[in-house]
Amino acid sequence: MTTTGTLSELSPIQVKKAYRAALLAHHPDKQSGNNIGPNSAQEVFDIDLISKAYTTLSDPDLRSEYNKWLRKCGSVLGGSGTTGEIVDLDDLQMKETLVDGEETCEWFKSCRCGEEQGYKITEQNLIDNGNSTEIIVQCIGCSLWIKVVYESVEDGI
Repeated sequence: MTTTGTLSELSPIQVKKAYRAALLAHHPDKQSGNNIGPNSAQEVFDIDLISKAYTTLSDPDLRSEYNKWLRKCGSVLGGSGTTGEIVDLDDLQMKETLVDGEETCEWFKSCRCGEEQGYKITEQNLIDNGNSTEIIVQCIGCSLWIKVVYESVEDGI
């Protein structure tokens, strides 16, 4: 999976923009009552958690310590900065799309950085992953990674 940049590459302006976007997207007063709950397609992030993330990423010393922690976690799970989260493919949102006229599946999960479809896996990613039953996926909006586990079935993935 590719990324548009890592946390260490984000400028203070980009961090501030992401912080404001996350606050707006997850502020309780901005949520309609129908979008919140256990069956919601959108995860609800706590404003305190978003503020703590902004404080950490805005302070060079805290950011450096956080990046060291991510690298340490990444060495445990095989990524270069993971949330430490292991997710079953069945727990991700799924949508069918047309690619070059053929129907294919995509799975996605929001990230705590505010990216609604931060972690994205395509059917082709799973095919390219061979006989493995797990895949490490990086968020497209930050440097966080998750491990996604799944089972292959004979008629397809």
